[in-house]
Amino acid sequence: MDQFQKEAEHAAKWNRSHEAQRCAAYAEETLDAFGKELFGAKIVDPAAFRSKVLNPVLQRQLHGVPSHYTPAVRGAVAGGDRPVTIRDATVFYLKNDPISPTMIPSYRRNCVYIPEVRWHLGVLMGTSAIAGPKQYSNIRSNQDEIMEQLRLEGPWEGPGIPPFSYVEVEAIYCKGIASFFERELEHVVGRLPKCINRY
Repeated sequence: MDQFQKEAEHAAKWNRSHEAQRCAAYAEETLDAFGKELFGAKIVDPAAFRSKVLNPVLQRQLHGVPSHYTPAVRGAVAGGDRPVTIRDATVFYLKNDPISPTMIPSYRRNCVYIPEVRWHLGVLMGTSAIAGPKQYSNIRSNQDEIMEQLRLEGPWEGPGIPPFSYVEVEAIYCKGIASFFERELEHVVGRLPKCINRY
């Protein structure tokens, strides 16, 4: 919710770029829909409440998929470049409980694949300014390399959650969010990126 609010604020006050405006439009629509959902909800047990608006967003973040980009969502749900089936959507959106604490390691690992989440982490940690259009645009500077390496490596076949690749480590350090991933970075073996000296 905070990320959506900050994206909307950023686009309204400081960044008129197409990408910022597109992301803000999605964020504002999602916030409005969630407000309407809460206004009409009869919540007896808050622990049992599952939002029809936010749960799909959480499921996509759990898989490292940006919600506001339709081709990425379609490809992730279908598992490739083909039409989405009802079974695909059911498995993608209903297989896991997105608010289960057991999902936290997957959320942490996969948020590196969503540029807006990395930007929001930087804003929360004070390494990115919400008012800085350049910093918002720069979140995509490593994105192509991250996704290309992910494509080349293919699905992770080892046990547990895969460690960060060199390209992912570089994006984490160069965006100033390494302290958030301190636990995961302890398991990374190899040379650290040159930009580590800046932080």
